[in-house]
Amino acid sequence: MMFLNKNSGNYFTCIFWTFAVLTMVVSCSTNEAPNTVNKKSVPAERGDEKPEPVKIGNQEWSAKNLSVAHFKNGEEIPQAKSAEDWVKACNDKKPAWCYYDFKFTDEYAPFGRLYNWYAVNDSRGLAPEGWHIPSEAEWYDLISFAGQEEYAGRYLKSKDLWLGDGNGVDEYGFRALPAGLCESNGNCDLWMGMANFWTSAAKNDSTAVAVSMMGVSYDVELGRDAAFSACMVTGEPNGAGFSVRCIKD
Repeated sequence: MMFLNKNSGNYFTCIFWTFAVLTMVVSCSTNEAPNTVNKKSVPAERGDEKPEPVKIGNQEWSAKNLSVAHFKNGEEIPQAKSAEDWVKACNDKKPAWCYYDFKFTDEYAPFGRLYNWYAVNDSRGLAPEGWHIPSEAEWYDLISFAGQEEYAGRYLKSKDLWLGDGNGVDEYGFRALPAGLCESNGNCDLWMGMANFWTSAAKNDSTAVAVSMMGVSYDVELGRDAAFSACMVTGEPNGAGFSVRCIKD
């Protein structure tokens, strides 16, 4: 993972190592469903939904992770139903979406779908009518409003569904959910431990800009894992599967 903002010096160097530790810890502990998921209240598999807006500062964001299976023009977005399907889409540089672990379950339903950046960048339009995929600058506006990179994660993360002490306070109704990710090699990881969102910004031919929020990290002063408050802007492989939030035109 590559951090784009180096203003905090050693602070972000520390983040890199805590993220490495978190990856090992969370990946071993995400097989259990959170107690806060009420299976009886989870609807059937979602279709293309109109986003619900939430006003934050001067912006209107979608209040849920995107969960559409069709582009704006009505054409179907290919679903990767296995790790092999996902890797093929990545290698072919084709748009694709998947569910975490490539299956729809009650536990995964609230988190929406994961999309590769080829779907985000497709000319047919991933965002519904009246919405668009936020630019890097639009994400920075949100982060700045919500407490800058060091604290925005705390105020944007949901109050539930994060492992351990990873919940946020959801100050603005954004409710960032820890949907985890699907790596370019088809490995799904960090469910309930990390939220990742695509921006519309390309970094180079193989990577794009994303925004990430972690649940917990090791706090040296406390000598234990503690809630992680930062919101990180990173460069990620185009073949990774992340959540998507939209912003009003």
